[in-house]
Amino acid sequence: MDLRVNPRTGSPFPSYKGDRIIVAKFPYQFGTPSRWDVAVFKYPGAAKTNFIKRVVGLPGETVMIRNGDLYSKPVSAEDFETISPVDPGVYTILRKPPEKVRAMLQLVDDNDRLQPAWSQRGWPARWAPADSSAEVRWVPSHDGRSFTFTGKNSLSARLVYTHYVPTYDDWQRTLRGDHSVTLRPQLVSDFCGYNSGISQPARTWLWGGEASPWAASFGQDLTSGLSPFRPTPKQMGLHWVGDLAVEFQLEVRQPTGSLAIELVEGGRRFRCTLDLRDGTARAEIDVMPHWRPEAKTPVHRKGRFRIMFANVDDQLILWINGRVIPFSPAAEFPPLGNDRPTPADFQPVSIEAQGGEFVVRHLKVYRDVYYIGIRATPGIIGREMIYDFQSPLGEPFTTEAVEKTLSDCDAYAARRIQMVHFPLREGQYLVLGDNSSESMDSRLWEGRNFEYYVGEELLIGKALFVFWPRALDRIPGTNIPIRFFPNFWRMRFVR
Repeated sequence: MDLRVNPRTGSPFPSYKGDRIIVAKFPYQFGTPSRWDVAVFKYPGAAKTNFIKRVVGLPGETVMIRNGDLYSKPVSAEDFETISPVDPGVYTILRKPPEKVRAMLQLVDDNDRLQPAWSQRGWPARWAPADSSAEVRWVPSHDGRSFTFTGKNSLSARLVYTHYVPTYDDWQRTLRGDHSVTLRPQLVSDFCGYNSGISQPARTWLWGGEASPWAASFGQDLTSGLSPFRPTPKQMGLHWVGDLAVEFQLEVRQPTGSLAIELVEGGRRFRCTLDLRDGTARAEIDVMPHWRPEAKTPVHRKGRFRIMFANVDDQLILWINGRVIPFSPAAEFPPLGNDRPTPADFQPVSIEAQGGEFVVRHLKVYRDVYYIGIRATPGIIGREMIYDFQSPLGEPFTTEAVEKTLSDCDAYAARRIQMVHFPLREGQYLVLGDNSSESMDSRLWEGRNFEYYVGEELLIGKALFVFWPRALDRIPGTNIPIRFFPNFWRMRFVR
């Protein structure tokens, strides 16, 4: 059931039957689930209903949720006496394997989908050269979708991503003709486009013939006009996400010099430097000078390469042309105390070039899933939104308060993040949804007066393939209605 409210009508969105999925039952009849499996099971609160969630906790361990990440330790009797960990330091972070990291990443920014309304208002581009007046710099294309660097001697230049997000007030003032609006960068949050309720082109979001400006800020084209539609805090995302990834196409025109990809989390800088002379990749962290895992890559010749670099679950991962490039030793690192944002996190991604000649295109920024650390008690299910901090932004939550906090590192750092844990006995599994702010999963089941785990007797099987997504109600690209038109584009393997 879709519990989100359509802002146009004030009523819940209609419910539809979900995707039809091929489920393999044999793996769980002759074995047990693996961590990160997407499993189908009988809902503990209504055994006639099938649920599908990701398995994150296994029998005989206690799983902790802290700052959006998952940790575990062997279960003990004391764990059942509290809902919060007594000593968080004894837990070890659960690192997703690269294939799961990639499958679970959420899109933050796609530079191929620049909005005309953005540039027409003179707002700064998210991707831009760090110093546009320097002798050596990245030069943007006329449409801002690609950038070219031509090296000179030992001079280097940085291409920087700044997470600008127009507020609702920014749109309103601009549409009234106020050209003095200055965008403030925000922290990357756990915003999820699906939860915004915007699923149709802007032409369907008309209010008396005028399009919603907030729809435009989430990727829709903008026409002139004002809108009464104000985003709610629940739609905006309430939590800072520091685990990020960047993906782009690199065209090497002159294979000399180096290219460094940098991600920032909590003020710490995580870097992967590609030496174009021999293809060596070196991982670095600014506060660990002697930590330098290396790998060999094919990026030492002219050509085009698809590069992805991620900092997720206290590990650095590099993909080239879709293939994981293993570091030696593994690029895993201990806790660095970087669980609070700093001003550097407003510019969390950059690419620095030195020597050589390169072009970067198809730039995308992603975030990891942020698991909201909450363990329900009876009555909490009725709350409008869930969050994992003990000092709310103010009651009631307001759009302006969320926008202000995401633009103020000190205000965000003042939050007291809560930690919860879930001890598991033999035959018990913890399951969570990837859309954490909207998922009715193990964290919330106690609020409905049944246990937070899935017993092994309720397991059905492992989800493999979506063979029949929910059908379209009209022929794509037209307004011609048709029943049961196959949605071929959403047929996919479940990862």
